[in-house]
Amino acid sequence: MSEILNFLFEQYSQSQTIDVILEITAVVFGLLSVLGSYYLLDHQMVLDLLLPASTIGFLSMAVLNLNNMRDIENDAKNNKNTLVVSLGSSKAKIYHYVLICLAVLLTLLYSIK
Repeated sequence: MSEILNFLFEQYSQSQTIDVILEITAVVFGLLSVLGSYYLLDHQMVLDLLLPASTIGFLSMAVLNLNNMRDIENDAKNNKNTLVVSLGSSKAKIYHYVLICLAVLLTLLYSIK
């Protein structure tokens, strides 16, 4: 796993489109971490855990987005085409708000289920 992350980091520093891939993998890491851990402990897959697993993924994406929002000026100056640079600061804030709202919404849906 660390080799894959090192490869992605190297590509991130060299590529201009890898940021979108990293944000998509944040959802996958949310799904894999929650569902995978549950499967390892209980030896069964439960689809009810898709909501909390997706919540973790959205929150991971929010952390990545917040980090990119902090670095927007340097990324733009160094021609790093991150999602935040592409969207602009105001739309990146809206995107961040949507990610957090989705995480809260999925948590609420899971709690009333």
